[in-house]
Amino acid sequence: MAQAELKDQPKGKAGSAASWAIFGAAVFALAYWLMSAGPTTCEALKNDVLPISKENANAIQPRIIEIVEIKTVSNADGEMRCTGLAILSNAMKQNVTFERTKEYDQWWVKYEGQGLPFN
Repeated sequence: MAQAELKDQPKGKAGSAASWAIFGAAVFALAYWLMSAGPTTCEALKNDVLPISKENANAIQPRIIEIVEIKTVSNADGEMRCTGLAILSNAMKQNVTFERTKEYDQWWVKYEGQGLPFN
C-alpha cells in the first residue's frame, strides 16, 4: 500500500520520501551503535557508576562522590573491569571494583565495594 501511495506522488516527492526513510534508518543505526559502544576507558566508565550510586544511596549505603586511583584490570571486546578508591558521602573511603559486561544481549554496569570503608 505504501508503494501505491508513492507512485501517485510526483517523482521528486517519492525519491525524497525514500531518501528520508534511508536517512532515518541510518540515524537510528548510528544512535544504536553509539549507545552500545559505551565508554572505552575506566575513567569514562566511572561517569556511569556515579549516577547509579546516587540512585542507590540510603542511610546504610553511602553515595560514591568520586572514584580516584583508577586502574584497568581488563578491557576487551567492550567489556571492562576496573578498580579504584571510592570517596563516599559519609567522608569515608572504600576500595571498589566496577565493570561493564554484556549479558543477555544487553550491556550492564556493575560496581561493588571491596572490604570495609576506612578513613
